Amino acid sequence: MEDLLSYYRYDMRVMHIAGSNLQQGFKSDNASYYFSHIPWVWGWASWKRAWKYYDVNISSYKKVIMEEDHQLFHHKEMVFHYKQIFNAVYADGANTGDSRWARTVWDYQWFYTVNVQHGLCIQPNENLISNIGFTKDALHTKEPDHPYNNIPVVPMEFPLIHPKEMYPNEQADLLMILREVASKSVLRWMARSLLKEWLPGFIQDWKLLLKARRINKRYKQ
Repeated sequence: MEDLLSYYRYDMRVMHIAGSNLQQGFKSDNASYYFSHIPWVWGWASWKRAWKYYDVNISSYKKVIMEEDHQLFHHKEMVFHYKQIFNAVYADGANTGDSRWARTVWDYQWFYTVNVQHGLCIQPNENLISNIGFTKDALHTKEPDHPYNNIPVVPMEFPLIHPKEMYPNEQADLLMILREVASKSVLRWMARSLLKEWLPGFIQDWKLLLKARRINKRYKQ
């Protein structure tokens, strides 16, 4: 990370460097890393110039979501899942919400910040960080059988091979979004949505779950 912190120090387009690769073996190309819209935070780095935009209450959310050209959701598969999250976080920050979960998160606000600022995130093409905190005692990652639990790490090879172009890898991002929607934590979101009579959203997430399983099966072949 230190090499990339120096390399992109003055490049305002880049806001986040991640250490995790949750693609389960899928590589985008031969470069050492790729660009993404998604700032994974299991081992990460950034700069003061980027962090200055962070707002734990995402105070601008209601204004941003009303703009037709906002870029919070780069794929239609993101809309329902992340919109509910941002709604809960915003409501808690405005003291109008009752979600205890929203008071325990900070990373979704960073996701919001990076995308509102049209920032780029660096994702390694090998997994450099292993999260061993999937236990019943954890605050969020309570499922020991979660596919992201204790993913093996692979050393990064040097010298680094930089991508030829600075564009987000939309295919890799879509795959990650679908896997996120297919996770057990999101299944709980789906259940709560149904109880609140958000049936259209429940149906949408169920379709995405099936789509994610098809994609996972394709890449394992």
